[in-house]
Amino acid sequence: MTVTAVGAGVRVRRFKGEDQAAVLDLIHRDLLLGRPVVTAAVLEQSFEQDELYCEVLISSTGEVQGVVSWADRAREDAGQVLWLHCRNDEQHLAETLLRHVLAQLGRRTVYAYAEPTVLAPVGLPVRNRPGTRRALEVCGFSGTDHARYLHHYLDTLSPRLYTIADLTPCPDAPGWQLRLRDRDGTRIGEACISPPIGGTAKLEWVSLAPQHRNLGHILLEQCLTNLADRGIQHVTAQLAAPDHPHHEAALQLHEEVGFTVIDHLHTYTRLRGGSITKAALFRSRRVVDTQLDAHRLPRISLSGENPASNRDEDQGRDAEAESQDCKASAQGVVAAAVLGP
Repeated sequence: MTVTAVGAGVRVRRFKGEDQAAVLDLIHRDLLLGRPVVTAAVLEQSFEQDELYCEVLISSTGEVQGVVSWADRAREDAGQVLWLHCRNDEQHLAETLLRHVLAQLGRRTVYAYAEPTVLAPVGLPVRNRPGTRRALEVCGFSGTDHARYLHHYLDTLSPRLYTIADLTPCPDAPGWQLRLRDRDGTRIGEACISPPIGGTAKLEWVSLAPQHRNLGHILLEQCLTNLADRGIQHVTAQLAAPDHPHHEAALQLHEEVGFTVIDHLHTYTRLRGGSITKAALFRSRRVVDTQLDAHRLPRISLSGENPASNRDEDQGRDAEAESQDCKASAQGVVAAAVLGP
């Protein structure tokens, strides 16, 4: 087992089974409101990836002070910092771990918090983790505002009945799908919710038919009411960053039904030598977008038909609906487009 001394009796070594309790404690201290508790099984699952390393920072007294998970993407001439946690989010501890990882990766481009993991979505919550944010910046990383993390505590919900709403298992992905119809049977919109974990569910995406652009609040209210009836206490969602053309409309809609912005999620990039230009930052953002595209949920047709089998007939209509839809990726980045006045 490789052990690296990093000064004053402090060392970095590979994660061992005996570190599990201390590492879980560090992770839980950084959990955002509404995030499920990380179990030992989930932590073990986070290690199931090729070319991935998990290392801990050990004090002179033998205590685990921090932990970092990183990946060597040698074939892509790049590296990834997947997640990092340290005692009290202290900047000097996070900086020590980051410098250790960068020393292993050499002068490659390194991305941080740019991939979803079983522990967390894409992005570092910069409000909750200011020490880690400053450590990344000191180590030459440049941040990109990726998304907003929202939370709704369903005990505050005032039920609003709307009788024609169906909550069923998603046909092509884990979780639930809510379909809202008008009283004449016309489809209004849909929402997809992740499988609940420990009383917490995640709103993955919502979509509205263009002619019902004013009914987004009803769709979300019915979604939340149905979840509350099933014992769900917390619902989380992610909205695309403010530079997305529909961010303000999406944020207003979610706040109207009781969501609160808890944190801002940022991704980070450190290019060769630690410098970054605007052009390089744009390219790095495209890398993150490409990674997200690989995990996106398939779009569910508002018509209830298979889009592939009706492609010629519905091409024009589907193109219009696609440009109007309010939807999100499997990582939960909601892009609300049809939330008119």
